[in-house]
Amino acid sequence: MIPWTTLFICLTAAILIMLGLWFRQRQTGYPAVVDVFWAFMTAGIAIALALMAEGTTARKVVAASLIGLWGLRLGTHLARRYTRHPDDSRYIAMKERWNGKERYMLGFFMLQALACVIFALPVLAAATGPEWPWPLLVGGLTVALIGKLGVHVSDQQLRRYLAVESNRGGICRNGLWSWSRHPNYFFEWVFWCSWPILAADGPLWYLALAGMLLMLFFLLKVSGIPHVEREALRKRGDAWREYQASTNAFIPWPPRRGASS
Repeated sequence: MIPWTTLFICLTAAILIMLGLWFRQRQTGYPAVVDVFWAFMTAGIAIALALMAEGTTARKVVAASLIGLWGLRLGTHLARRYTRHPDDSRYIAMKERWNGKERYMLGFFMLQALACVIFALPVLAAATGPEWPWPLLVGGLTVALIGKLGVHVSDQQLRRYLAVESNRGGICRNGLWSWSRHPNYFFEWVFWCSWPILAADGPLWYLALAGMLLMLFFLLKVSGIPHVEREALRKRGDAWREYQASTNAFIPWPPRRGASS
C-alpha cells in the first residue's frame, strides 16, 4: 500500500531542491526562504502521493484538493512575509547559535526535505482505501473547514490590529487572540486533525495519526510557539508576561480573571 519508489523519488527531488536553496541562501544570507518552499513542496508531494494512491477517485480528489488549498494559503502567506521581512529572527538566532557554520544550516535544510515527505504521508493515508463512509467524510471535511476558517479569522484579526499605527509593538487581544496567545497555530493543528478522521477506515490510518501528533509536537515544542514566545518576551517583557498569566498559550479558553500583571 505504501508506494516506496514514489516516496524515494519525492525525497530525492526534495533533497535536490533544498540543496539548491541552501546554496542560494549562502549568497543572499536569508535562509527563511526554506519556509516558503517547504509549504509548497509538502503540498506538491502530498498531491502526487494522493493521486497515485490505491483508493477511490473521490478519496484521491478530496485529499489532493484539501492539501492543495492548505499549501496555497500557507505558501502564499509565507512568501509575502519573506518578501517584506526576509531576515527572520528565528534564523538569525540559529546562525548565532551555530557560529555561522554552514554545515549546520545544510543539515537543517536536509531535515526540511525529509519533513516535506513525512507530512505528506497523512494525505496518502486519507487517499488510500475503499469508498468513504459518509460519517467519516462529513466529519473529516467539517474538521478541516473549522481549521481553515480558524486560521483565516486569526490571521485577519491580527492583520487588522497591526494595521493601526498605534498598535505597532503592542499585543493583539482582539477576538480569538483574547482566548489564545496562538490561535493560528491551534487551528492549524485542527486542520491536521482532519486527516486521521479521513483515513480512519483505510489501511494506512496510523500514518495520519502519527502526522497529526508530530505536527502538534512541532507546534508546541519545536518550530512554532517556543520561538514566538521567546521573541515576544524579549520585545514586550512584562506586558507579555501578563498576557501569559491571563491567556492560554494554545487551546482557546476564556481568559483567567484576576491574573497578576
